[in-house]
Amino acid sequence: ARHYFGSQVCICGNVDPISVMLEGTPEDVRQASLRCIEDAGMPFILSAGCEIPVATPPENLHALCQAVL
Repeated sequence: ARHYFGSQVCICGNVDPISVMLEGTPEDVRQASLRCIEDAGMPFILSAGCEIPVATPPENLHALCQAVL
């Protein structure tokens, strides 16, 4: 997407909400988050690709937040 829009558009996403956020480990979330950040470039907002399931382990939510620090 960055190739098409350049740095004038902020891209958001795209950690898989099921296979990574819900079913993955905190390390899976961290790795997927870092890949998203690297692939998208800046400006970028890290988030799940869709709604995060209610049953998502809190440790995985924490790992998503920690990936940007």
